[in-house]
Amino acid sequence: MKARISVRAVAVLLTLSAASMLHAKVMPSWGSESVPQLFAKSSLVFSGQVGTVSQTEQTGSDGDGPSRLLLRVTATVKVDRLYKGDASGAAVAITYDRPADDVCAVSFCITLKTGEYGLFFVTGVGNNYQLVDAHFGRWSVSRSHPVPQKPGLSGLESDLIAGLSDNDERDLLDTVELLGGFDRLDSTQPLLDVLPIASQRVKAAIYVALLRQRDYRRLLNIAANVERASRDTQVSILQDRILFYIGEIHTAAAVPVLLTLATSRSDQLRESVIHALRQTGSPTGVPALIAALDDPIEVIRYDAVLGLATIERRPNLAPSVDAFERDAQIYIDAWKSWWLESGRARYSGATQGQKRP
Repeated sequence: MKARISVRAVAVLLTLSAASMLHAKVMPSWGSESVPQLFAKSSLVFSGQVGTVSQTEQTGSDGDGPSRLLLRVTATVKVDRLYKGDASGAAVAITYDRPADDVCAVSFCITLKTGEYGLFFVTGVGNNYQLVDAHFGRWSVSRSHPVPQKPGLSGLESDLIAGLSDNDERDLLDTVELLGGFDRLDSTQPLLDVLPIASQRVKAAIYVALLRQRDYRRLLNIAANVERASRDTQVSILQDRILFYIGEIHTAAAVPVLLTLATSRSDQLRESVIHALRQTGSPTGVPALIAALDDPIEVIRYDAVLGLATIERRPNLAPSVDAFERDAQIYIDAWKSWWLESGRARYSGATQGQKRP
């Protein structure tokens, strides 16, 4: 039996370059970024259009191996909207190194192209700037902005919300991702307003953002989305992230909806739901946890055992993964006996296996 491994944990495993094992890179999960943290680490935060892009060859290391031939790229970006720093109306030079060979075809490399418009988080002094993060330092966003502009994080939030009216799917996906990465939006209603006309990709991205913002008002719809497998790879990745964030729900207020999902035909959804019920520690979830002791998926049975032990404060019946692998039935039978002897009477007010409205 394997302990529950989160989708995000899987996503941050090594992404290996097919060109050379020497240049393996750790790729952070899309969705692990924090906009306030990016903002705090940056000396300049702005949106603008890439003008000129020039490059020179040099020998050096990109940090993942021995010296090799690198391209030192300098992209000049004209500042359009400034959220942090002192560069209003200026042209900012952003430099970065990339391999001169073809490794970028199979591995991550920073790429800025002439004419592209984006949001940039950069750090540096004078005219020497670099992306504050290779993966999350640059985003594709809309050129649609409210007038007048507001500075700071609140101004960035306002501009991103205005960008939700854009029709470009790439811009929308990045914009939704960024809005989900705020600590707490003033309102998630703008995201909800986009749902009726959103593509399947954008809709799944919005569901991820809502869960990250702990807005569970559409939890039934979100769950229905992941119960339907998609042939679109990008949608499938977003569905995996939805499942992860459902499993991270802590609030007892979401328990009534979680109970309606505890008997889903989707093994992945049941796993996330039972894990969430375990984390909430809500007595209302006890009957569903008891039912999950007979689930065909072993990790679900393990989460059910731990959830019951947490609620009942019985650490002696909360085994380690190894102990559960050796003697799973002992713990399952112990909780079933407890349920018949006293648990059912104690939690008779709890609702089990509610049907979906």
